[in-house]
Amino acid sequence: MNCNEMIRKNNERLAIDFHNLPNSNIQDIEIIKHYSNWFLCWGAESKLLESMANNTTILINNSFLLKFIGKPSALCIKAFTHNDHTFIEGKWYSPCDKQIRDTIKDAYNQGFAKINITNSKQWVVMRGLWPFEGILPDTLLYTAKTYANSLPEKRSNVTKLPNH
Repeated sequence: MNCNEMIRKNNERLAIDFHNLPNSNIQDIEIIKHYSNWFLCWGAESKLLESMANNTTILINNSFLLKFIGKPSALCIKAFTHNDHTFIEGKWYSPCDKQIRDTIKDAYNQGFAKINITNSKQWVVMRGLWPFEGILPDTLLYTAKTYANSLPEKRSNVTKLPNH
């Protein structure tokens, strides 16, 4: 069974199989459960759809689709494990350190739609996907995956993000 398959009984989800998840190329990555007073508001799903419609996203390590509209946060679209930390698809994460956030923003401003970073150590888990205007989390996750698979390496027309 691969990482995307569910263990099922009578067509009900019982568990996710975390065996043989792909390894990340991020060195020493770890999940932080609580970080300062960070939270992700109820509007993240609508902001993700808006970011996808406006191409204000960046795909990080083929696993995180980060939106720039609203609070910059990344939806994990492909589960992976690294150093006993499992990142679960369908959960929102955010990198903790400003340097990595600036690196991601700079890459976007240079036109990159996809990047690989290897030095972002700590990511805070924000929350899972929520239903949005009748759109179920599984549908939103599928939409995000489909969108991410269609991204070029680089975009020609980019609306630059402001410097904050």
